[in-house]
Formats: sequence, structure tokens, C-alpha cells
Amino acid sequence: HCEDNGTVPFFIAFEALTMLLLVLIGLLVFFQ
Repeated sequence: HCEDNGTVPFFIAFEALTMLLLVLIGLLVFFQ
């Protein structure tokens, strides 16, 4: 990333949360 060091952790956490949400939604749809 080219952003400041203060904003990088936010983007990393946001990407991790988005990935977790996608996995959880996929599992819920798969097990229905």
C-alpha cells in the first residue's frame, strides 16, 4: 500500500473482516 502507516492496519483489518463475512455467508448458504 502507498498510504500512511496509520491507515494500513485499518485496511488490513477491513480486508480480513470482509473475507470472514464472505466465508460465513458461504457456509450458511452451503448448510441450508
